[in-house]
Amino acid sequence: MNPTHTTLCLCTRNDELLLAVKKTGFGAGKLNGAGGKIKSGESTRDAAVRELSEEFGLTANSNDLAEVALLHFYFGGELRVICTVFTLNKWQGEPTETEEMGSFTWNKFSNLPFNQMWVGDPYWMPAVLNSEQIEARVYFNEEGSTLEEFVMTPLQSK
Repeated sequence: MNPTHTTLCLCTRNDELLLAVKKTGFGAGKLNGAGGKIKSGESTRDAAVRELSEEFGLTANSNDLAEVALLHFYFGGELRVICTVFTLNKWQGEPTETEEMGSFTWNKFSNLPFNQMWVGDPYWMPAVLNSEQIEARVYFNEEGSTLEEFVMTPLQSK
């Protein structure tokens, strides 16, 4: 099975990260940024801007996105998701509850609620919020509830 290609957009202001509760689908109940599948013919940047609008009600220019990570997620030993992560500190609008996301909160980088997020997030997210560009392989059990292995390296230039 081919992996699903996705994006994740992390909205930041000063030393805070905007998170919301995922209401439906993959990762429901967890805090996360805006993101999702890349549609056929869509660039990663365009997908990130679209997902930001659909999930957070915010608009942004794709040129304002900073590519910070490439994450490879394995479930039960199988590569299932490849995610391009962007940070963004410039957008228009205010976070608005949508069908997919709600309960928006600004969280200090130094005190992120990792117990309410994906179990792999504490291993890579602090690096990208510290302006590092990384590539990581994140190995979960089949259900995604347990982290089995984590490997992080500097992101190679394209």
